[in-house]
Amino acid sequence: PARDLAIDKDFYDVRGRTDPDADLTLNGRPLYSGGSGEFTERIYLAKGVNKLEFEVKNRYGKTTVVTRYIVVR
Repeated sequence: PARDLAIDKDFYDVRGRTDPDADLTLNGRPLYSGGSGEFTERIYLAKGVNKLEFEVKNRYGKTTVVTRYIVVR
């Protein structure tokens, strides 16, 4: 997500784009990005606050971390 959210569903479809050669993880679990670098993943959420930590490591070893929170009401 582009920013933190509050939703009523117990799942969220994460979509995005990264460098096709980068390694991407969500909460430590690898995500597959196709040849174009686009990725889609349905994540199931618990009631309350859910932390999503995206980590991208490019081919040169530079790491970028983005954290988002989704609150399930």
